[in-house]
Amino acid sequence: MILARKIGIDSKDAPSCLARLVAWTRRHVGYTREGVELLQDPRVTLRYRSGDCDDHACLVVALALAIGIKARLATIAIAGREAHHIIPVIVDHGAIVVFDSTRTAGENRRQVDRLDRGALNLSLDGVHR
Repeated sequence: MILARKIGIDSKDAPSCLARLVAWTRRHVGYTREGVELLQDPRVTLRYRSGDCDDHACLVVALALAIGIKARLATIAIAGREAHHIIPVIVDHGAIVVFDSTRTAGENRRQVDRLDRGALNLSLDGVHR
């Protein structure tokens, strides 16, 4: 909780705060691909400063929850295929706000555009959007 507060406490709105947590994670935690899918505890991700998309997403959500932001994990799949990517999201005033520490801001915007066009499916709590 102390780390989460240091990173994002001065932000009053959830999207800005989550964006700061994602930016911090992008700068301080390396992205690695796994041969075998394993979910690691966010403390392990912090200790080794490394993880794949689900490890990044779990860390960001854990940090957000520690400071009171109702963030959650979502899966993304190319239309008609299995989920292949996990991201942290928040629902802000009825809109799903997508953040991804394994992508740049431009890549995040393109990902949202693809979601809007239906080229990707987002599953939030088992409900496809």
